Amino acid sequence: AIAIINECLENQDIDNKYKSSLLLRKAQTYSSIKDYENAKLTYIDLISFKETTGGDPKNLSHLYTELARLQAIEKSGYDAACKSAEKALQYNSLNKYAATLLDQIKSGNFTTVSIDSQAPSTTLSQENQEELALILQKN
Repeated sequence: AIAIINECLENQDIDNKYKSSLLLRKAQTYSSIKDYENAKLTYIDLISFKETTGGDPKNLSHLYTELARLQAIEKSGYDAACKSAEKALQYNSLNKYAATLLDQIKSGNFTTVSIDSQAPSTTLSQENQEELALILQKN
């Protein structure tokens, strides 16, 4: 799945909407296979892309919250996780998960919980394969 997504992302003419969707799928796929380092790097790329293209604040808040969750998996990432959770709250002060996550990290009571609404599989569904094939054909 990641190889197909990477192939699509290499296309310079890809529409911003598709690029955002592909980066999110890539980050979620890495997370689902417990490759947290690559998941974090992909979320950082996605956040940077969304900030550059004027992403929705609530969406950016969600992305920063998921990044914070991944950063907090290891205690060495707590400082970065706090910064990401604070950034999530800057984008959406009503993000209760980000607020709770920040409190848990600061108090040392953090427990790993996924906020992804759908856990992606490590292989693409037929529908997703067809969507990616269409993206490749368009570009």
